[in-house]
Order: sequence, then C-alpha cells, then structure tokens
Amino acid sequence: LDQLRQDFTAMLAHDVKNPASITLMNTQMILQSKPQEEITVSRSFLKLIEKNTKQIMEMVDNFLMASKLEGNFSLNLNLKPMNLFETTKLVLKYILPKYDEHKLILNCNSELPLTNIDIIRYEEILLNLISNAAKYSGPNTPIKISFSPSNQSHQDSNQDSNQKGVLVSVKDQGIGISEKDLNFIFNRYYRTQEAAKFNRGFGLGLFITKGLVKAHGGSISVESE
Repeated sequence: LDQLRQDFTAMLAHDVKNPASITLMNTQMILQSKPQEEITVSRSFLKLIEKNTKQIMEMVDNFLMASKLEGNFSLNLNLKPMNLFETTKLVLKYILPKYDEHKLILNCNSELPLTNIDIIRYEEILLNLISNAAKYSGPNTPIKISFSPSNQSHQDSNQDSNQKGVLVSVKDQGIGISEKDLNFIFNRYYRTQEAAKFNRGFGLGLFITKGLVKAHGGSISVESE
C-alpha cells in the first residue's frame, strides 16, 4: 500500500507539474517578447496556455469528483426525461473530431423509454467510456454504442417511483481485460498492467463513471473476451 501511494504521488506530481511548467514557460516568453512581436507570439502561446490550464483543471475536477463519490456525498442532479439515443447523437457531434482515428457507430433497433438523466453528467459518463475505448484500441477500429430497452426497471435516484431502464453498451476491439482484473476495474486508482503500458493515468475514469451511473439509479458492468 505504501509503495502504491508513493507511485501515485510521484505520477500526480509529474502530471500536474508538466502542464504547469509549460504554462509558466509560455507566459514568461510572452512577457519577454518585443512589442512588435507581442500580438503574434501571444496568440500562439495563449492557445498552449489554455490547453495546459484545461488539462490541470480536468485533473483537479476528477479528484474532486472522486472524493465526493468515495465520501458518499449526494450529487445534485438536474434530471430531465430524455431519449438516450437522440441525446447521444447530439453529444457525438461535438466530440467526433477528437476521435477521428476511430469509427463511432450508434445502433438502436427498438423504441426507447424516456430516461431521467442529468445531461452534463450523462455526457461525462459517455465521454469517459468512449475515451477509455479509444485509448486501448488500435487506430481505425470501430467503437460501437448500442441502445436497447432494459428488462429491468430501476429506482430513480431523486424520485420514489421505478422507471423503465435503457441498456447502453460501449464495445471496442481493444487489448481486453484479464479475468483477474475484472472485479477491480471500477475501483478507485486501479489500473491494469496492460493499461499502464499504453497510457498514463490515475485510474479514476471508470471509478467516476460507476459513481455517476449509480447516482442516476443505474448500474454498470464490464465484459471482456
């Protein structure tokens, strides 16, 4: 446990320090530029500053969300009845360029019941799952998102009545998950050895995703072939 904590602290320090250092360097270069260079230099460096600042903010937001979920703090969800398939199509319009190395395929062959969701949190769930699929899949491989009515009803997190659910699956052709890792994949900070070879990370994405799904009264599971 102590070694895990040390490794995690070192990785956190590295991943926060890198974008912070780049932001500081770009800011210093703007301040040191000559007056006639300021406009051109500032725009290019400001874009880098914006990118790295967003990266730091995303890491901080993930840690705050993980702390809330682990501490069983209730999330204030702005729930509205929505069609998940149509909502997902709208979300994907904005994120498709980010995943242009993969073909995102939506599939829905049945009429879906309306589902009470917080659109901001649903988008976060969707992005986490698609990002995870893309990270560990080869380029030009498909990521298939399928929707179907669920045979099980679920308890709405903010209401007393049960409502019909929707089964959403995200399928990729990635590296897979070993059987011994399947039971731990949604644990906070957990990363498989195979995943660590592909990308750096804190092991928070799936932990947060599970917490957000649970906050909506749903459940999440994983299968690997």
